[in-house]
Amino acid sequence: MGVAGIVVRFFAILLFTVTTFQGTLVSRCMQSWLFRHLGLLSYSLYLFHISVMTIIEPYQLKNERLFIVTFLISYVVAIVSYVSIEKPFLSLKPKAKRATVVPLKPELAF
Repeated sequence: MGVAGIVVRFFAILLFTVTTFQGTLVSRCMQSWLFRHLGLLSYSLYLFHISVMTIIEPYQLKNERLFIVTFLISYVVAIVSYVSIEKPFLSLKPKAKRATVVPLKPELAF
């Protein structure tokens, strides 16, 4: 079993834990504001991170620096994209078809 197999098994166990045991620390962390916020921006982060990496390639950043700079720039671009493109288009969606956001229970919030 290689690294990919370990990663897949880890995330499968994580998903199982979060969906089955609602009161666990892992479940509360996944339902926290941070992860919900990243969930809103995840598609934009996915779309823009390669473009950002291409733009910062001439600076020859390595490893951690490349990750940090790419993430920060992609994060800012994702926020701008979400606010200026995604959110206005989501508001055009009929209210009956909008996904409802279930508020966190007070005991699950940090």
